[in-house]
Amino acid sequence: MHAAAATDGLLPGAMAIQVSGHMRRTCDFRDVEEQVLSCRARFTRCDVFVHTWTELEPRTPHWRRGWPKRPKYNTSSASCVQRLNRTLRPLALVVEQQGDPPPEGSLGPDGKPFAETGVLNWGAARHFGWRMSVHAMNRANELRRSSARAYTFVLRLRPDGGRGACRRRLCRLPLWDCLSFHSTSPPLPTLAAPSSRALRVPVQHPNGDVRVERLGAPGVEAHNWSRHLVAQALNSCSGFLMSQFNSDNCFFATPTSVDKLFAQLEGNYVKSFKLMTRRGLQHSRPERQLWTAAIMAGLPLATPCAPR
Repeated sequence: MHAAAATDGLLPGAMAIQVSGHMRRTCDFRDVEEQVLSCRARFTRCDVFVHTWTELEPRTPHWRRGWPKRPKYNTSSASCVQRLNRTLRPLALVVEQQGDPPPEGSLGPDGKPFAETGVLNWGAARHFGWRMSVHAMNRANELRRSSARAYTFVLRLRPDGGRGACRRRLCRLPLWDCLSFHSTSPPLPTLAAPSSRALRVPVQHPNGDVRVERLGAPGVEAHNWSRHLVAQALNSCSGFLMSQFNSDNCFFATPTSVDKLFAQLEGNYVKSFKLMTRRGLQHSRPERQLWTAAIMAGLPLATPCAPR
């Protein structure tokens, strides 16, 4: 990720910030604005790509709060989108209409009844909300790909920045100092033991299993070796592992790695869903499908911005 010397006090790397999701009834995107301003204060070019929906609130149940109150999600997002457009100045923005979720009792993408029905409000409707989230993330990625511009890293964010999780865990961490460091530092040596055999470490998987895995293998968390893998890995914005909860709120990678991820998460959605079942993962925590998609894409996982 080595780059030339900075000009005009800014680093020469280019960053893509991909924002996707509902704007929510408060239209509060201050956390994302903070991230964009931080990026533009450091890098020569920071482009924003946005996908959102015609309604402010989702029509699907939340994992904790359950079903939304109907008047909230009927509110148009048009004025909020206009304000976001003026404030963030995205390079591309798309607004789509999201349909109604399927009735409860509908089969899952694997053609089977949903397991864990009722756990964390899981079922056909909440799965539909997650499926639409994946669609939105992928559409934001397609906007960036259509620009044909080169970027050092691609960062994924929600319009509300993850709300409380962002303020507690992410926004207090020096994310952009981390990205600045990794965009300008020479690449570190390939992971190898003194015997030239690949390093193997015990890794706890999301289903609780602990296995000895090869560092750099698909889906394996790099932990303290994250700096060696940032250019190849799917990276967490915070110190929380990519294979754990809330990992979909914010992650980053090189454009090549992000494209590989969405080729599996969107392009092979059913297969990655089934892999969750085979790996013993809770479908009621659907963000863990990022982990199975990363395995299929051949991507290791890293936490290069964790304070160490």
